[in-house]
Amino acid sequence: MLEHFGYVEAATAIVSAIERTLATPEGRTRDLGGNASTNECGQAVLDTLRTLTREGIRS
Repeated sequence: MLEHFGYVEAATAIVSAIERTLATPEGRTRDLGGNASTNECGQAVLDTLRTLTREGIRS
């Protein structure tokens, strides 16, 4: 949806943060084969997004 509104860079950063977080079991919720709670998973995505944004990495 962000892409539809012209926020392609933000959409790319969010998708990248989700993919990187879910790439390891530590960031996954139980239904995805990990042990993180929903809050922990969400926080991990946010932390990854902040790191990517700070480093200027978008993909």
